[in-house]
Amino acid sequence: SPNNWMAIREYLFMRLFCLVSNVLLTESLISYVFQLDSVNIEAFDSFPFFTKYMVFALLFALGVPNIRYIVKTNISLSLDIVKKI
Repeated sequence: SPNNWMAIREYLFMRLFCLVSNVLLTESLISYVFQLDSVNIEAFDSFPFFTKYMVFALLFALGVPNIRYIVKTNISLSLDIVKKI
């Protein structure tokens, strides 16, 4: 039914938003805060790096949906488009 499809689409969009946000926030933190420029697949073989990455990814994974919910429930945006001739 159309309602189920809308609910599924909204759920998938929320999960996609959270996933992309998590990856971007974690990568930005590693690149810009810790200034690790040479992060590649071999960096994940290092246990300290892997542990830091996983801790930050977990924190962002728990935080981003909550922040999104708070913003969605407390902030509204309305636009009025007026065509002037």
